[in-house]
Amino acid sequence: MSRGVSDKITYKPYNQGGQWLLPPSLDELVPQNHFVRIVSKTVDELEIEESICTKYKRRRSKQIQSGHAA
Repeated sequence: MSRGVSDKITYKPYNQGGQWLLPPSLDELVPQNHFVRIVSKTVDELEIEESICTKYKRRRSKQIQSGHAA
């Protein structure tokens, strides 16, 4: 054997309950035919982001004007 190389085989321990280096995406965890995918698609199609942002910008500006901003 060459220098620094062992002829003994070592294996990394396997722990099924071990932590992951990176969390998986939700897409990997949710089955393709799961009901939550229908709900998610429906919410995405509502296009409510602009109205929500507008509402919270107004609310935030009122808090700043009244001095109650956190």
